[in-house]
Amino acid sequence: MKTMKTMKTMKTMKTMKTMKTMKTMKTMKTMKTLSLAAVAALSLISFGSFAQSVSATASTLDGAEAKIAAQAQQHGDQYKITSAYTNNGVYMTAELYK
Repeated sequence: MKTMKTMKTMKTMKTMKTMKTMKTMKTMKTMKTLSLAAVAALSLISFGSFAQSVSATASTLDGAEAKIAAQAQQHGDQYKITSAYTNNGVYMTAELYK
């Protein structure tokens, strides 16, 4: 009788251990899925936030800005002028962003 009870207890313990292992595996799978989703989301945010630098030269400020605007339009972006220098002409830099 004691042996039967011991066997039943061992079987119950083994079942509980198996259930715990399955639960742990399910939790690990969920964590892995969430981690991959988080990495993917952060990657998209990171790549989307990088601005592209462009430059143009012309004889006037308006001419240089027109060239910057044309580059931005080609990429389907907006632009922000970051610098402009004049010395027998104009050298202008800008950052393109979405």
